[in-house]
Amino acid sequence: MLPRRVGQPVNASSWGSGGESIDLLSGNLNYAYPLLTAQGRNGLSASLALSYNAQNFLNRRQRKSIDAKHPLAMALVGSCSSAPFAESQKPYLTISDYVFEDASGAEYPLDVLSGTSRWSPSGFAPVVEYDASSNAVWFKDGSYWRMECLSAVNEFDKNTRYPTVMQETNGNRIYVRYLAGSGAAWANSSARIWEIEDVRAQGASPRWTYRFTYNSYPYGHLASITNNIGNGEQYNFTYNSNPVPLYTPFLLAG
Repeated sequence: MLPRRVGQPVNASSWGSGGESIDLLSGNLNYAYPLLTAQGRNGLSASLALSYNAQNFLNRRQRKSIDAKHPLAMALVGSCSSAPFAESQKPYLTISDYVFEDASGAEYPLDVLSGTSRWSPSGFAPVVEYDASSNAVWFKDGSYWRMECLSAVNEFDKNTRYPTVMQETNGNRIYVRYLAGSGAAWANSSARIWEIEDVRAQGASPRWTYRFTYNSYPYGHLASITNNIGNGEQYNFTYNSNPVPLYTPFLLAG
């Protein structure tokens, strides 16, 4: 088992009625605000949301001991089974397992190796399989995601993979493109989404449906989401220039 309980695991008992979900075992609060839904043919869709997890502070507190194995996920994730993978590595870069992370931030180890490259969960987890030879996540209905975005070495979530192609059983697809990571000269090397292309995409190649901009490089906050299809899924984000400071709960007397 992983050394922490984050997000809302599939077997969790939770409470909430206004979009929030509180894990009754850990007390962890998870909240997601839906933003947009990419659409494909034959009912294919991928929803994205801004996701907050109350244990983010605890995760950062533990970074020195476990981030090499379990990098933190970014805040913008798919609200329907987004699956970044964190490569857990032993000394000398021997792969020992992978980690499946869902939209809430819940983590599931894929620690059962079949053949030479297929990894699946040993415990109670979503039914998925990761084929490391093709960088593909396979779901039980036959659909799959190609995980061709790999966070570069200077990124906080280095060695984490993100989906670039989402394909259902009839071959219909949604494409996701990412910005270059810090110190990287190539695209698809960070978790920062640049464009999403679905069946409604417009413009010259590469066509796009949604485009994301950030307020600084390389680790800027999300500044805006625009679309090329003329609907209401457009957003501008502002941030408090004088945020309230955060204090560690671990150093308070009590």
